[in-house]
Amino acid sequence: MRFVMPVVAAFCAAAALFHAGPQQAFACTCGGSPPSDDELMRARLASSDRALLVAIVEGPVEAKLIGDGRYATPAGAFFRAERVYRGDVPARFEMGYITCTKVPEFERGRRWLVEMTQFGGRWQTDLCSITTEVGSRQGQRYIPSLDRVLGKPPLLPNDDGDASMLTVALVVAGLGAAAGVSAYVARRSQREHHS
Repeated sequence: MRFVMPVVAAFCAAAALFHAGPQQAFACTCGGSPPSDDELMRARLASSDRALLVAIVEGPVEAKLIGDGRYATPAGAFFRAERVYRGDVPARFEMGYITCTKVPEFERGRRWLVEMTQFGGRWQTDLCSITTEVGSRQGQRYIPSLDRVLGKPPLLPNDDGDASMLTVALVVAGLGAAAGVSAYVARRSQREHHS
């Protein structure tokens, strides 16, 4: 009994110190673990109604501060949607990343798997969402699982690329039409000259 009392006292003291310490660390943890197989992915998707897509970073968004040191908008990035697994999302959007740790580096041209929701008229994601760079280990595990569970969505048209392709198509069509008219005029002129 003499041995048990100091152990119980030490345990109680440790518990008191643990609860008296800073609580912010709890805000940086998520319940459960990330989905690691198709069944866990199915369960994870069933518990969320967030939009889920693959998007390409078009540029960073800096966090905007309010006067008292709080953030009016979190740091994030501008994105262009590439494939949409679910949700009604625009072709281009701004997304903020809510976290108490370092915001991911959203480098221009990189592809991200993004799970997001609208909050206060703005798309946002957080530490607990399925948001990861496509080329990362998580991304390489999540994407095939999502393709199996939800089906692989088609690529969305890239309106920038489509605009330039349309320009090329119109130029080619115009040149073809001009060549056709020129050939017709030359044949007609040749016939009139021989008659």
